[in-house]
Amino acid sequence: MSDYWKDKETQPNIKAWLEEWHGCVACACDHGCNQWLAQNGAKSSLIMEALKKKKPKADLDKLAQMPIQDSYAVWRKWSYARARKFNKDLREGKIE
Repeated sequence: MSDYWKDKETQPNIKAWLEEWHGCVACACDHGCNQWLAQNGAKSSLIMEALKKKKPKADLDKLAQMPIQDSYAVWRKWSYARARKFNKDLREGKIE
């Protein structure tokens, strides 16, 4: 990965991150945009989850500034906890 794309891993705020995301979606080139979108999958999911809530606990600017590897770690932890809760509710008959 070039230094240009390495510098794009984090953004200063959510507005800049969304502009980069929209630009990469519109461009969809194989020179870096598609890779950037793929690498930001976990961060995109975290941002969407935060936006779903009326009062998000997560600071969107901090999510935009989060390194890619950290966003994957947070996403894995969050999804694992969610899956455990679902399985527990299923075993207890709360979900059919």
